Amino acid sequence: MKKSTILIIFLIILLAISFGIILKLNNQLNEQKNKTIVETSGKNDAQKFKEEYEKINGGKTSDNETYNELNINENNPMVYISLEELVDIINTENEAYIYISSSFCPYCRATVETLLNVAKDLKIDKIYYYDDTKQSQSDQYDNMLEKLEEKGVNFINKDGKRKWGVPLILKTKNGQVISETRGTSYQLNEGQSKYDSLTEDQKKQVYDRYYEALTVE
Repeated sequence: MKKSTILIIFLIILLAISFGIILKLNNQLNEQKNKTIVETSGKNDAQKFKEEYEKINGGKTSDNETYNELNINENNPMVYISLEELVDIINTENEAYIYISSSFCPYCRATVETLLNVAKDLKIDKIYYYDDTKQSQSDQYDNMLEKLEEKGVNFINKDGKRKWGVPLILKTKNGQVISETRGTSYQLNEGQSKYDSLTEDQKKQVYDRYYEALTVE
């Protein structure tokens, strides 16, 4: 065999080995990048949720009511999702916890810390969070709500339109809603407004209700 032929074969083998090494390193870098994005996204969502709810602490409403003070753990399990992702999660995940709420909703603010305490006690490390006030309504929006109704989500009908009724906690399993906890069950005391923090007895009522909802099988 001529030396030139041997050299060509050697160069081809060398190039193939080099290409394989480069490809492997590139895959490893992409895997690390994706892992970092996922981890960072989780941390960002938790921090975003904390900041979103705490930034209006002590603020005034349009009716001159004062928002209650919240202190949310920065390691909370909240993961932000869109309406489309909400539908997909119900369809694809074996089991999921979903929280529909808004930082400006007084009943949501009054109960969110208790919800997080229940999640911590039950070692729930992920609760999908959807804020309906931040999504514009459209034909696609209505179509998504119809799909959710098929999965067992109930809506409040107001003026011919579907309303979530928040706070709303869903537990889903194998493509269906198996637990739906909406609104609040406690009664306000005399002189207490819906914007005030709850008493210990009221927190206990909320805790027991949420605990039962999240442990449904």
